[in-house]
Amino acid sequence: MASNKNQHFVPRCYLRPFSQNEGKTISLYNIDRDKAIFDSALKNQCSRDYFYGKDDNLERAIQQVERLYASLLPHLLQPGFVLNTDASSILFRFWLLQHHRTEAASIRMAQMTNEANGLLGDPGMSVAIEIKQAVQISMQTFADYMYSLDDLKIVLIENKTDTPFITSDDPAVMVNRFADSRRFDERSYGLNAAGLICLLPLSPKVCCMFYDDSVYSIKSKNNWTSIKSTMDVDSLNATQYLNCFANLYFKEKDDSGIFSNLRNTNRNIRPVERYRIHYAIKTKTENDHEVFTVVDKKNIPAHTHALLHLLAVHIKPRNWPGFLRWRPGGYYYSNKFGRVCVRKAHVVSRDSYPYMKVKTGQ
Repeated sequence: MASNKNQHFVPRCYLRPFSQNEGKTISLYNIDRDKAIFDSALKNQCSRDYFYGKDDNLERAIQQVERLYASLLPHLLQPGFVLNTDASSILFRFWLLQHHRTEAASIRMAQMTNEANGLLGDPGMSVAIEIKQAVQISMQTFADYMYSLDDLKIVLIENKTDTPFITSDDPAVMVNRFADSRRFDERSYGLNAAGLICLLPLSPKVCCMFYDDSVYSIKSKNNWTSIKSTMDVDSLNATQYLNCFANLYFKEKDDSGIFSNLRNTNRNIRPVERYRIHYAIKTKTENDHEVFTVVDKKNIPAHTHALLHLLAVHIKPRNWPGFLRWRPGGYYYSNKFGRVCVRKAHVVSRDSYPYMKVKTGQ
């Protein structure tokens, strides 16, 4: 049985740079209530009893990743810190763990599979899962894809403005400017996608970004870049607003005023749902091929064969920071339909995924 009953899905070591009173309290802004709350106990944030279940081995594995991150963070936040291979690896693993472990991620998985179960309508084909089951599935996904980000380039962003970076209860954000720029009605992508961008605020003054340097270009020195534009800070903070489950976190009480602008600018593009289910039924057979037609899930006619397609809905920021530019001569690899675009490190066959050039600005 897990020795720690109260388990954090966003660890205190991560939230501490955003806290006050020597790490005892933190300020938050609740999205639904449109309200700032000050001096909340840090130990009570982003935690649930036995959130990971009662598997002691799983808890120890998670704590190992957290300990490495907690040991690195004080050094990383010091001026002149040089990011080496070991430090980069710790940040990659911590981001990936955090991306899979939050309550928001687990609730989305449980809701998606449970809704899919309702569409199937056959108790013998049930795929319904509980929240804690979803957590453990996510942890297995983390183990399977632990090295999937290692080909990305890493940059630490120093904030030289008076507007702080904020964070949230789902802080490991995945976005993709390249995917958003393509002309498809529905876009979904994974950790192997060309143009992937991963964001994680580390403190009010430092944000970590991983990015596909075959598609983008960022001017940096020793893996550091600095920003002096409030608009750039706003664009990064907006990703936290769009991605969060319920709460945003900030350090200074005087900074609570930034949320009215975040809300007014982004609330109309904050996704209402983070997944979409397409249901298609077999309508005919042509030349030994079965033809399926997408139907409205609210009015499904009688059928014997069906396809279920679960599609993740990604956030799409309104603006991108000015330091993130298209790389001249940028490239990616795509299948023959042009809808699946991956990075070089994830190409299995060059015949199936030929080399493609990025059109600047798409």
